[in-house]
Amino acid sequence: MQDHFRISLLLDFYGPLLTNRQFEVLDLYFNQDLSLGEAADQLGITRQGVHAYVRKARSILEGYEDKLGLVERYEKGKAVMGIALSRLDEARVEDAKALLKELLAEDGGF
Repeated sequence: MQDHFRISLLLDFYGPLLTNRQFEVLDLYFNQDLSLGEAADQLGITRQGVHAYVRKARSILEGYEDKLGLVERYEKGKAVMGIALSRLDEARVEDAKALLKELLAEDGGF
């Protein structure tokens, strides 16, 4: 399931860079949780065709992430903000401010 979530996240970030058909196939398979057969029936193609689209589009999405790293930066930012919120709950305001300033300073923030 972790892999499905990762691909859904990659699709959120890079989906507009795919062809309409690639996006449609991945959306059905990963976001709408259809099986290969169900997606094939809905799209009017073979199960093998859906599998080929999934394999190719996943490779494209992973390539974008390798080059751009937007999902990694997003996840790191989310983690740092969570820690900062914890520090604020503990009344460690200066620690929280330092974490957030460090996050913003890294590569121009996110």
